[in-house]
Amino acid sequence: MMPIKTKDQRIQAYLEALVIALKGQDAALVQDALFDAESHFQDALEDQAPSDHLIDAVIEQYGSPVEIANYYIEMERVVNQALYGATSLTAEKQESGSRVSIFKCQSAYKALVYCFVQLPLSIVYIAWTVLVGFSSVVASAFVIGLPVLLFLCNRCVTSRSLKDA
Repeated sequence: MMPIKTKDQRIQAYLEALVIALKGQDAALVQDALFDAESHFQDALEDQAPSDHLIDAVIEQYGSPVEIANYYIEMERVVNQALYGATSLTAEKQESGSRVSIFKCQSAYKALVYCFVQLPLSIVYIAWTVLVGFSSVVASAFVIGLPVLLFLCNRCVTSRSLKDA
C-alpha cells in the first residue's frame, strides 16, 4: 500500500520531478520554473482544506513536470532567438568555463564596435541639435519678434500723433 503524502510532500515531489526534467538547463531557468510552480500550487491551495482530490486536480491542471519543463525550455529558446539571434546556446555553454571565451564571442566584438562608434555619433547628434535648435530660436525671435516690435512701435507713433493733434 502506498503511504499517504501530505500536501507539502506532494508539492515537493512535483518540484523535484521538475528539477530532474530541467536537468542540464540554465540555473535561472530552473529557478523560475520552480518558483512559478510553487507559487501556483500555494495560490491554488491557499484558502481551501487540502484533500488528495484537490491536490491531484491542481497538479493535473498545471501539467506534468515533463510538460512544464518542455514549455520552459521552448520559451527559453524563443527568447534567446529573439534577443540574440541564437538558436542554441550549447556552444556558448561549453566554452563559458574558459578564460579566453570572450575572445571567441562575436557579440562582444559587436558591442566593442558599438561602444567606439557611439561616442562620436552622440557628439555629432548633440552638436546638430544645438545648432539647429539655436538657429530655430533666433529665427523664431526674428519672425515673431519683428512683427510684434513693428506693431508696438506703430502703436506708439499713432498714439503720439493723436496726442499732438
